[in-house]
Amino acid sequence: MSKKNDFNNSVIVKNIPKKGEAVFASRGIKAGEKIGYFEGEEVKEIHMHTIHLEGKIIDGKGKTLSYLSHSCAANSVFKDKSRWLYAKADIDKGQEVTIDYLQTEPIIKEPFLCDCGAKTCRGYIKTPTN
Repeated sequence: MSKKNDFNNSVIVKNIPKKGEAVFASRGIKAGEKIGYFEGEEVKEIHMHTIHLEGKIIDGKGKTLSYLSHSCAANSVFKDKSRWLYAKADIDKGQEVTIDYLQTEPIIKEPFLCDCGAKTCRGYIKTPTN
């Protein structure tokens, strides 16, 4: 059985100039592999380090996975909106681990220009409208 902090040996946080802190693979991670658990307390308000999982707003400030960056072609995903993060594709050692914010966030409090570089890049990340 996996422990919540098993991921400590598979990802690390690095500070990237002009970007800030981000999560990187500290070893090779295979597609489908469980990467880690999004730790934190339930809160009522959205801010930079919160994420919508399990029908709740979770504050992960200071926890490793709270530094996940967005990519329109993310290499990881929170399956079934649970707190467990899985690799969608093989992730090489040293590669950034990313998620698609639009898969977890019903509201993008601060829309932003995306520069993920993916062929499928949406260009601007904002709250989806119907």
